[in-house]
Amino acid sequence: MASTQDPETKTYAGGCHCGRFRFTYPHAPFDDGQHDVCSCNCSICSKQGILWIYVPEDRFGFTRGGFDKLTSYNFNKKVISHYFCSTCGVACACIAGPMNVVAVNVRTLEGVELGNLKLKPFDGKSLP
Repeated sequence: MASTQDPETKTYAGGCHCGRFRFTYPHAPFDDGQHDVCSCNCSICSKQGILWIYVPEDRFGFTRGGFDKLTSYNFNKKVISHYFCSTCGVACACIAGPMNVVAVNVRTLEGVELGNLKLKPFDGKSLP
């Protein structure tokens, strides 16, 4: 993970409910309502109430656990790997193929006021 941080970014920390997995990454503050947060209506995102923010893979880092210890679930075309804690069941992140981006479930982050987020709908339900 990058060791330097732009002065207009904040280091976010988050993890699953039981604490088995913890992670951090720098990103511009979410509460300003200027940064899109993806609200996907596909079957898994809508059932779990997931909201996504996209982070370059090289800026995302685990402080406890790792992708190799999370449980992965793929469905439909099996292009996106959804990672969740097998102990508490919380969906933490997903990775779509070789995009070098991690989608982080905003609901797993500490200090984020969900009511101030700028949600951007994504029609994942209609994807072939």
